[in-house]
Amino acid sequence: MSNIEQLLRKNLDRSRIGDLKVGWLLEYNRYQLEFRRVLTDLSGPVYEDLERVLRLRNRGCLGLSPRKETIASLREMSAGLDRATKLIRNERAKPESAY
Repeated sequence: MSNIEQLLRKNLDRSRIGDLKVGWLLEYNRYQLEFRRVLTDLSGPVYEDLERVLRLRNRGCLGLSPRKETIASLREMSAGLDRATKLIRNERAKPESAY
């Protein structure tokens, strides 16, 4: 994804803020940042905590559950993905002349 980020940054830096055609680039940037955040969380602390709980449950420790921070992070990710989905649906509903 770093190549996409570099290309996006380069195009944003060269664009004029008032240019109507830049809107899709800014929207794409928002989507990408949200998905990057979700990926980072899932591949880091959330994954480690879920792995710990599943490993211990597999050994017979059935009273364990994920940490409160993990559950909160998963809820936040779900809400963020819902927001991104709504944004994408709204973008698809816009006529092409809006850009």
